[in-house]
Amino acid sequence: MDDLRKRRQQRIQHILNGEDRGEGRRNPDWLERLEHERRMQEDPEYAWHIRGNPWRTSPSRAEGTIKVQAVAAIVMFASVWALFQWEHPALAEGQAFVRAALTEELKLEDAYAWYEERFGELPSFVPAMERARTAAEAEHVGAGIGRAYIAPVSGSVVEPFGGVRSGAGIVVRASASSVASMDEGLVIYAGETQESGQTVVIRHPDGVETVYGYLGTIEVAKDDWVEAGGAIGTVRPSGTGEAGGLLYFAVKKGNSFVDPTDVVAL
Repeated sequence: MDDLRKRRQQRIQHILNGEDRGEGRRNPDWLERLEHERRMQEDPEYAWHIRGNPWRTSPSRAEGTIKVQAVAAIVMFASVWALFQWEHPALAEGQAFVRAALTEELKLEDAYAWYEERFGELPSFVPAMERARTAAEAEHVGAGIGRAYIAPVSGSVVEPFGGVRSGAGIVVRASASSVASMDEGLVIYAGETQESGQTVVIRHPDGVETVYGYLGTIEVAKDDWVEAGGAIGTVRPSGTGEAGGLLYFAVKKGNSFVDPTDVVAL
């Protein structure tokens, strides 16, 4: 860098002295200046200014690229649409390929194998791929899931886990009508079932799901995201004039239901 800076200063001095106006041939130092010019050509910054930015794209060129991509997308869409307009044995294989691409889960193991075969180990800057390949399967536990959860209601358990009426969950006599989500998560079901009436099912992190049944009203819909402690509905009134009512509550970890009283304090 110091050498480049020195040559630039010499170049500026030559210009100020008028030595760049065709006088180089009469100057005994013209060979030295030619060498200086050659070295300047090797200067990356000098080459950048002379040749311009090789990655710069003009607006007209970018617009042309977008038009080409749009036309290609339209042609591809039209081809797929036409593929499904006729029932012919010759088209069955193509139709099956499109259906599989749109509906079946991508097999990342094949992508990992292809990448390692051609490029070696997965790079460290793709941690998600590495985690997906090496992550251990979730363990099915009986209790103590390991997060701090919020009780959906305050009250007392009137039917314990594994009882005749509660089955895979418990039945709680709630002291208030509002029902809260045990943890943040995605609502995967909101509707009525034969077993627990008006019911909400929420999928939480770490492979946990919760079921809230015997509801009087539902305040969420399928695919809603709820925060921990967020209201999801109300319990069905008991009919005695007292506040609150009964709530069916179940907790599932992986493929196994666990006792909710081991997870939250009611």
